Amino acid sequence: MSVVGIVTEYNPLHYGHTRHIQAARQLTGSEAVICVMSGSFTQRGEPALVNKWSRTAMALEAGVDLVFELPFVFAARSAYHFARGATLLLQKTGVVTHLCFGSELGRLSPLQNIAQVIHQEPDPFKQLLKKELQQGAAFPQARADALLQYFKDTPLGKSMNLQQILMAPNNILAIEYLRAILREQLDLIPITLSRSGSGYHQLANTELASATSIRQDIFRQQPLEEIKGIPPSTRLILQQEFDENRGPVDPDRMANLLRFCINRMIPEELAAIYDVTEGLENRILSASRRGTDLREIISLIKTRRYNYTRIMRVFSYILLQFTKQKAAVFDETGPLYFRLLGFSPQGQKILQEMKANSRLPVITKMGGFSDWNGPADREMLAFDWMATDLHALLQPKPGPAGLDFTCSPLRIEGNS
Repeated sequence: MSVVGIVTEYNPLHYGHTRHIQAARQLTGSEAVICVMSGSFTQRGEPALVNKWSRTAMALEAGVDLVFELPFVFAARSAYHFARGATLLLQKTGVVTHLCFGSELGRLSPLQNIAQVIHQEPDPFKQLLKKELQQGAAFPQARADALLQYFKDTPLGKSMNLQQILMAPNNILAIEYLRAILREQLDLIPITLSRSGSGYHQLANTELASATSIRQDIFRQQPLEEIKGIPPSTRLILQQEFDENRGPVDPDRMANLLRFCINRMIPEELAAIYDVTEGLENRILSASRRGTDLREIISLIKTRRYNYTRIMRVFSYILLQFTKQKAAVFDETGPLYFRLLGFSPQGQKILQEMKANSRLPVITKMGGFSDWNGPADREMLAFDWMATDLHALLQPKPGPAGLDFTCSPLRIEGNS
């Protein structure tokens, strides 16, 4: 039996995502689609537009059979850790046979060649990377520049626009999925689909608009019925959330809470936060005292090495007190549980197979869950709880705490 896994954020789900789901099922001949989805915070470090259960409903309506939450400690991190956490979780289901992901390139072989070099780190590449980092470039840019130089005299470098490939966001994630498969020796068959339509940062009110452009339209208060990139089911779910003042959740609402947290910390405490390096704690403290809103604070911190996304992720780590020490523990253990967010009738059948094939517990009811393997389990899960509570506080009308203990997995009829 074939089961295809996909890694998503659905922030929000749009027509490009529905095509991905359909194509993943068709290309692999899979009987089910399992989705690993970021929860309350996205890989960019931003709070999701609406809560994870609403986005799960979007996924189920679009044809996904099982939705599991990617723990915060992997979801709100760099592309490498995001991809590694998600692929490990899919592998540990014991039933997923394929991994299907989008890429701007839409061709697997060149991406695999790049992933192989990053994974093996041949000496010439390591020296090129070291040189770029010494010149002050941020790591993603330094690695891209090193790869450009490494491949420039090869058939790959001569036949393709490698710079364009290496800077495209979905290609970057695709390379990290492939790298994780190599590094962890995962039994997942990779398949990539070409991403068409609007680019990541483009504004385009078209059928294939990107999630970024859709969010920007929403924050500009464009009526949902005028946004063409989202299917009717997504539009209905978003409208319900907005009518109840549970969304849209704007990252700008983090500012006051963030400033309060930062201003209570000393430099040594900030320096212990994950991904705070090279004296960044001092820039953060200074910016928090001088800036009055999120954009101003970020502008006071930004450097060539620290871009918007990295700073936003650090902000989420500060609010949740995610430290270097804790990150090291979780990187050693990998994902420790399946947090079930929703399922179809077909998904329910797959869950039964997972129980026979996977050694990780499936969490359906948080309050009664007691199958802990060790202290890291509960601590990893606690970050998910805290992220959910923080997300609720950032809603237009702040919501209650403890939603992880009161919200049950969603079930939708169909996809059977």
